[in-house]
Amino acid sequence: MNALTTLVQSLGIAYASGISPYATVAIAGIAARMGWIDALPGALGTVSHPAVIVLASSLTVIEFLATLIPGVASLWETIHTAIRPPAAAALAVLTAWHGDPALIAAAALLGGGLGFATHTTKLGLRYTIDTSPEPVTNGAANDLEKVTELARSMVFEYGMSEGVVSRTMRADNYALSEETKRVRDQEQARLTDDAYAEAVRLVTKHRPSLDRLAHALLEKETLVRDQMRALLADVEPESQASETVGRVVPLMRVGEDAPSETTPSSG
Repeated sequence: MNALTTLVQSLGIAYASGISPYATVAIAGIAARMGWIDALPGALGTVSHPAVIVLASSLTVIEFLATLIPGVASLWETIHTAIRPPAAAALAVLTAWHGDPALIAAAALLGGGLGFATHTTKLGLRYTIDTSPEPVTNGAANDLEKVTELARSMVFEYGMSEGVVSRTMRADNYALSEETKRVRDQEQARLTDDAYAEAVRLVTKHRPSLDRLAHALLEKETLVRDQMRALLADVEPESQASETVGRVVPLMRVGEDAPSETTPSSG
């Protein structure tokens, strides 16, 4: 592996650490342990140790819960000004550990600087969100982050796009052509944009029912199942997929008629 590739990998892990070192370590460790990615570079393979994964995952959950509470989220981000940049530098060093000493020093300096820049950007956004008069902004911001991460994984890792379905297109695959990268980014954007458009369509279509439900909750605070059904009695389901759950459909051989569906016995 040449020095440039190692440095790029170091900066990539440092950038992610500037956002969340805990999630970065947890995801990298789980991915390496499950065989989703090739061997991690340098000494970064240490993050795949079970104890490291458990600790990083626990801190990721705590961080996620903290970001949902205005005030606490800003305090959390402020405290991590002293944590994320050094963590980014440390992970960058681990990535370049077996390289030339000059490369390791460069990875530490650049990784720490990039981690700091990423963190301060996130910190500024968090302050803006927490000072917003809209109380749901924190949850919405976290939802958007998760949607982006999921769409990225669907396209980059799992081959769940319409354009390319037979291979992965990971961000660390530097052999990909610019055209393939463009298609990959377009597919990620298409997934999130289509999901947003579908959400807007559903909310617009069922707005009267949602308003009716909201007014009922404001009056009674809690609703039981029968009350919910009565309020939403005029809403037609968008899909009948739930009716097929539990049905067993035998495989059909070539030339045979379609088999009838059977339901498993309760015994």
